[in-house]
Amino acid sequence: MKERVERVLRRLGWLRHQLELADECLDGLSLEDRMVLEHFYIEPGEELAQLCDSLQLEKSSVYRRKYRALQKIGELFEEYGVALCRDDF
Repeated sequence: MKERVERVLRRLGWLRHQLELADECLDGLSLEDRMVLEHFYIEPGEELAQLCDSLQLEKSSVYRRKYRALQKIGELFEEYGVALCRDDF
């Protein structure tokens, strides 16, 4: 039992570290890119029209920005060594 608890605590520590790195990566995005990713993946309840109004962009431009922001965050994750998925969880 003690070994299992220690293993879980190590994994939690690793995950906490990965989340901190992911947050640093998000800080590397522009405010607009972060708003787009948050709209689609973190708080998807807001209407797309509201986001378009906030950014003063057409829908198609928001989707292009989403694609570019995903590319950028992927590059940052790779640069920082972020690996939020593990097979052994």
